[in-house]
Amino acid sequence: MYVCDISPIIREMKKMNKTLLLPILIFALMGSGFSLGEQRLNGGMGLNLLGGFSSTNHEQIALGGVESKMGLSFGFGLEFSVLPSVSVEIDILNAQKNFEFLPSGGGAKESYYLTYLETPVLIKWLLSKNFNLKAGPYLSGLMISATKESGGVTSPVKSEFKNDYGVTFGAWFGFQTKKNLLIGLDIRYDLGMSDILNDSVADNHLYTRTLMGLLNFTFLFK
Repeated sequence: MYVCDISPIIREMKKMNKTLLLPILIFALMGSGFSLGEQRLNGGMGLNLLGGFSSTNHEQIALGGVESKMGLSFGFGLEFSVLPSVSVEIDILNAQKNFEFLPSGGGAKESYYLTYLETPVLIKWLLSKNFNLKAGPYLSGLMISATKESGGVTSPVKSEFKNDYGVTFGAWFGFQTKKNLLIGLDIRYDLGMSDILNDSVADNHLYTRTLMGLLNFTFLFK
């Protein structure tokens, strides 16, 4: 009886490029992500606790020197599964969208501290257990406070600004520590579509551009 010698095949397999391990790992991560999505779909939901920093780089028209400034953002949200790898996240955030202004005619630098109550509604794609993408609209329906600091003097300027709305894009990176707890980093970018200046100068416009880095704790419930 003829016996096939498989030793050459084994030797060739050992010579395979190790870079083939990368797609194998990617498929493994995607498989674990689909399992997580199925777990959430079966009557599950998530509670998100968020907190971190924001950095703004507002787009201005005819204003002059507008520079970015750091701020704080924090809040909570709920997540509901709608498909094995898709969920909906609704957050309520206390979001600072601060900036600095250099008057075109000279003078002291002015620091503006704008705090919004922001509600984004995001569609999340669970690409893996450790990574997902998100996008959706947001509405800042209520400005909590707005102050200006110039020359060591702080003054309220809430009447000089308006509410904000736009689109949020983001991603989440993290890991699952227990069966019902996820810890990760939520990176999102607010693209404001509303002119937030409330003045009588038709040519002056200011649109929010805010990058947020938030530590995210997600508790899963059946």
